[in-house]
Amino acid sequence: MPKDNLTIPPSPDSISAEWLTAALRSSGVIKQAHVSCVSVRPVVAGSGFGGQTAHLLIEYDRAEPGAPASLFAKLSSASPQVREQMRRLGLYETEAGFYRDLAALDDFPVRIPRPFLSLYEEATGASVLLIEDLGKAQFCDNVAGSSPEEALGIVRQTAVLHAHFWNDPRLKAFAWLRSPAADTAAFTAVYKAMLAPFEQRFSAMVSPYYLNAAKEFSTWTASFLYYASQPPTTLFHGDLRLDNVAIASNHHCPGIVFFDWQVGRLAHGAADLAYYMAISLPVEQRRAKEAELLNTYHETLLANGVTSYSHEDLFEMGRAHV
Repeated sequence: MPKDNLTIPPSPDSISAEWLTAALRSSGVIKQAHVSCVSVRPVVAGSGFGGQTAHLLIEYDRAEPGAPASLFAKLSSASPQVREQMRRLGLYETEAGFYRDLAALDDFPVRIPRPFLSLYEEATGASVLLIEDLGKAQFCDNVAGSSPEEALGIVRQTAVLHAHFWNDPRLKAFAWLRSPAADTAAFTAVYKAMLAPFEQRFSAMVSPYYLNAAKEFSTWTASFLYYASQPPTTLFHGDLRLDNVAIASNHHCPGIVFFDWQVGRLAHGAADLAYYMAISLPVEQRRAKEAELLNTYHETLLANGVTSYSHEDLFEMGRAHV
């Protein structure tokens, strides 16, 4: 069945054996086998995903090489209001486009969940992703933090990703891959709407200096997003924190895995690095390892073909995005 004829399920529970058979056949994953049984195991609410998620355990009527025994399903929210908000921000569209157009490339430079199906409906904002179930991979945790060795590995792989797509003209062909400047109206509106609640909730925890800085930034969002859209640009993950990283140790799934690509953009790579270091590293660890991490990132860029980008360029761009 062609992908155009597949409907998008409203919830994980509505994924039937017949629908899953059609979905896997449309992607060429299976040719002879039929899904005889699918067991849906929803992921509990509050896991951080902006939609409905579930593990799918799959049985077939016959063995077929390459047929997955399990998948991870990621669907848009059941709420029309939430879907509309996500549609306006381009989040479902971005992740669907990423898994459709980039993730399946033979030369994609870092480990990501293998995509099996990616559908997005512009009119309703509905989407469905069927991606590799990472199984026994160790999922990282912002609260638990990471070891210095893991931090170096994450930074090194981030640089490999950025170097591969550095000023790559192919990325401009994807309408779903926005620049930060394209988000100016939506970002400014959301930022201003969140400013008062932020002040009310955190005024006792944040110094007056930073509260004033937050207010002042609301007048500079357009200029900042324009700056963030200027070359050099690359494929920017946009939410690079430990909660979106897994460490896979078995031979089926080696290395560091990056997932959750809803905020992917065509932007400065230094922004990913700055965000990761600020959000995912305890203050003392960051202070102790900041120079080493910056050097590792920059050296990896150069080793993977990036030119005319100094350590000073990295430092200035990273500082601008903190």
